[in-house]
Amino acid sequence: MILVLAFLWVIFVPLLLWQLLRWLPAGADKYNPLPYIIALLPLATYVVGALFLCNFGGFLLYTCYAEKVAHSLNLAQSYAKSYGYLCIAYAVLFLISLKSYTPYWFAKLRRLHESRSSRKRCKEQHQEIRVMTLNCRYGKASASEIIEIAKKYHVNTLLLQELSDSLVKNLEKLGIYEIFPTSCVGAQSEHNNGGFNAIFTQYSAISTCNNSVKIEAASVPSVTTCLDFGATEKVVVKFASAHPKSPMRGCAAWSNGIRALATADSVTYCADKRAEESTSKTCDLATLTIVTGDLNSTVDHPSFRSLLKYGFTDVALSLGKRLRTWPTWLKWPNLTLDHVLFCAKNCKSNALWQKNVVVDGTDHLAYIAAIDLQSLDKNVQARRHNR
Repeated sequence: MILVLAFLWVIFVPLLLWQLLRWLPAGADKYNPLPYIIALLPLATYVVGALFLCNFGGFLLYTCYAEKVAHSLNLAQSYAKSYGYLCIAYAVLFLISLKSYTPYWFAKLRRLHESRSSRKRCKEQHQEIRVMTLNCRYGKASASEIIEIAKKYHVNTLLLQELSDSLVKNLEKLGIYEIFPTSCVGAQSEHNNGGFNAIFTQYSAISTCNNSVKIEAASVPSVTTCLDFGATEKVVVKFASAHPKSPMRGCAAWSNGIRALATADSVTYCADKRAEESTSKTCDLATLTIVTGDLNSTVDHPSFRSLLKYGFTDVALSLGKRLRTWPTWLKWPNLTLDHVLFCAKNCKSNALWQKNVVVDGTDHLAYIAAIDLQSLDKNVQARRHNR
């Protein structure tokens, strides 16, 4: 029995250190094997929970049946006290381990509260943006299913990663350019990780860029468009398809690539120089940046959370529901490696819904999300134009 107690105390230390990894500074998770260990943090809740039940069982055993399981009452009391301390330690550790889930729970509660309070408000002008992101796994994803899913869920912007020339040709044969007239393919790069990225959208572009974020991975293409809200109100919307390197291709490049995506929100209204010159301040533009893709990271990774601190909102976190995106063949355990992020400036936006769909040929699920873009409140508009 002493060996069991010693084992439970010894294993508590690495479990505690495992939990503390989530609070490393952004970028400190770039050392192998930290990305993998942190990615598995959601599993720690079940491990710690099981060990807590074992400790609690030992505590009850030596408390209720002291004379039957121990040679003396004093020894039984000593064991019961040790198990009691372990129960407290593992209970605290269990609460810490819930950090992988609490952001979703709190977001769900906040969303319920906001939905109740918003019923009293009048509806403003809004437009719904539906995006679909998918890692095509070396271009092996089914082109026909990609088209069918995009049509079924009325997707207006398709953002793909790990594309191949053959998959693009198959998509072209199926009429992708008729559904999505505007497209932008990432620039060829020696750092392509599994293929190149691309964007296909129904919106007209005011500018495109085949490598909008400089990272040591597949180029990040972007498409910038402008949505009208009446005669005077316009919102510049930028889409970017990203796929930072996985840790197995280099942990430092993985972390640097994720954190570099924070620069993706630098939107420039460059289609009409006169329009840009007539704007007193570029920062006064109403902009919405949407970055999607296989980011090879979860909400527990400090590198990924740096994006959220910068100002991006994760759709799944906003809705309060984690969706599995990898792998397709496991319902549990699974990871959320694909994300839809958005960052609104001088306008209002919020996540409406999300869905994951299996696509043949790839180990990632397609991730579909709807984002509501709203016009500014009149008082906000007045303050902005009076500057």
